[in-house]
Amino acid sequence: MKEFQISSSDGLMLKGKHWARKGEAKAVVQIVHGMAEHILRYDGFARVLVEHGFEVYGHSHRGHGDTAKTKDQLGYFAKKDGWDLLVEDVLEVTGLIRESSPGLPIIILGHSMGSFAVRDILRKQPHHYAGAVIVGSGWVPRAGLVAAKAVSRLLRVTTGSKRRSNLMNFLLFGHYNNEVPNSRTEFDWLSRDHEMVSAYVEDPLCGFVCTTSFYDDLITGAMQVMRKSGLEKVPKDLPILIISGDEDPVGQYGKGVKKLKQSYVSNGLTQVTLKLFPEGRHEILNEINRLAVYEEICSWLVSEVLEMGGTDT
Repeated sequence: MKEFQISSSDGLMLKGKHWARKGEAKAVVQIVHGMAEHILRYDGFARVLVEHGFEVYGHSHRGHGDTAKTKDQLGYFAKKDGWDLLVEDVLEVTGLIRESSPGLPIIILGHSMGSFAVRDILRKQPHHYAGAVIVGSGWVPRAGLVAAKAVSRLLRVTTGSKRRSNLMNFLLFGHYNNEVPNSRTEFDWLSRDHEMVSAYVEDPLCGFVCTTSFYDDLITGAMQVMRKSGLEKVPKDLPILIISGDEDPVGQYGKGVKKLKQSYVSNGLTQVTLKLFPEGRHEILNEINRLAVYEEICSWLVSEVLEMGGTDT
């Protein structure tokens, strides 16, 4: 694994990792991680992708991992337009990949918050990618987003952009453990694997409460992604894999990701696959059956993207 860095559109230095193959690669997978974590949590998955013939790139988002220079920067995007900057950061890394691996198809894979970023990118600049994998995503009713936006905007104005908001964290995520029997920690909704959950809890770069502006930016992003407009820009033959656990509260226990698939199909997309893993929680890549999840993704990458002739342009 090698490290790289790249300047964002506003001058922030993004820190990333590149899992390189020794031999010829079939394609590149770009990983876009989730909220309150960092790219190194995907090391095990990335190494499996490399074994299956892929190069892998991923960066820690602004306000996350080693891109955040100090603890105070964790959970903070920017003074303004934080969500749009996050999306632009992902595209900057895509540009780096195209320069470093010319001619290789790029498949973009996003988990949780990263999946919303990927969905936003597919509405705006899908031509960069030969396929997309949407992991641990969801479907958020507009009424709920409007209400949350009103609260987040009020807090941003009254308490300041960089104030950490336990209230917003509770309103958005406080109920996620409700359906978990005999939970040990507040993060048991992430995975049935106790070791994975404990590692998350003990990692100082994970699980932090974010700033008021972060939650406001996150809701802005969700509102953009949930709009009906924009889906017509997604190529009708773009291969998309939606993969989740049916016990994931972010995906409304399977209902939300089914709606997501239907939204693509209703707009004429013909290569959309949905895979729900029984009893899987939110971090399906860190579940007790994660090797089966890895194999499902790798098989789909080969059969639906590479063998079907998907390429970037």
